[in-house]
Amino acid sequence: MSDRRQKVYVSGGRSSWSYVTSGVPQGSVLGPVLFVCYINDMPEVVYADDAKIGRQIVNDSDKDVLQQDLDELEKWAKKWQMKFNANKCKVMHIGNKDSTETPYSVGQGIRSEKLSITNEEKDLGVWFDTGLKFSSHQSCNS
Repeated sequence: MSDRRQKVYVSGGRSSWSYVTSGVPQGSVLGPVLFVCYINDMPEVVYADDAKIGRQIVNDSDKDVLQQDLDELEKWAKKWQMKFNANKCKVMHIGNKDSTETPYSVGQGIRSEKLSITNEEKDLGVWFDTGLKFSSHQSCNS
């Protein structure tokens, strides 16, 4: 798929045409099939929805392996002409251990950007926190 353009329709209004370099058409018959084809060669450590990586960290070598996972995902994105927005990439430490710093980054060389830490995140419409509690979600929907 190349030389593609799209426009967005919302509440009767529409945007102008814009060229797109990646992605699959949503709301189409072919969209789900194209999505599976598109992510089929994604590194195995990645959960396909919004590109999530999870790994138990017990020692520093585990941190190195997680950074290698991020590097592999970066290579995959570069191959498919995608870019990660480091401002949208976050680290969440789940469990009893409190960790206030992260050694993780995306990008390479001078483009490398350190990832920020979050204490709660929304996934598939549900808010959860570092203790895997959903109290934020319940208060948002009251």
